[in-house]
Amino acid sequence: MTDTQTENIYQLLDKAREIIRSKEPKVDGENEFSKYKYFTPAFVEKITSEACKEVGCICVCDLDADEYGLYQEINFINLSKPDERITTLLRTKHGEITATNEAQQMGGTDTYSERYLKMKLFGIKDNSSDPDSKDHKPKAEKRDEVTSWFDPKNEQHAESVFKYRSEGMSGEDIVKKIRSTDGFGISKKNAQAIIDNSSAQ
Repeated sequence: MTDTQTENIYQLLDKAREIIRSKEPKVDGENEFSKYKYFTPAFVEKITSEACKEVGCICVCDLDADEYGLYQEINFINLSKPDERITTLLRTKHGEITATNEAQQMGGTDTYSERYLKMKLFGIKDNSSDPDSKDHKPKAEKRDEVTSWFDPKNEQHAESVFKYRSEGMSGEDIVKKIRSTDGFGISKKNAQAIIDNSSAQ
């Protein structure tokens, strides 16, 4: 453990960041639909807590609100000198998560904003969060291929077809999947279009 009696809070944070960098953390989560990787909240909590313990500090987070809206606040505290701390905050918004109640949505908002605030404080970079790391144009072109043989009113169908086709499903299986699980019907014309188009891929 670092001698917190002689080093100031900024030196301790710098050491904590260096500890994390030296471990070269790898992203541990993957979004299967959008095909990108990310640091999970549990992983970020683990590596930051370990670094804090090693330098003799602790992080305390609070989700709060003021006249400008919600914000997540983090305090990086020197355990040997509790009055010595670094405080920073991240503005956030109430998350909208389908099929959940208000309390669950607030819990998700808290978890999400705490993860990104800790990543910011400890210099943990995630390239999947960088807009320059993605080229959205190819994906949009694929979507155009899908929507071109659908009535514009059936955008929800196109979303499902794009998803299932990217998973390698056949046209017939896609039709069965939409009819059985997606909660909306599909016409014979569009069903045949899915089968014909998928067979041509």
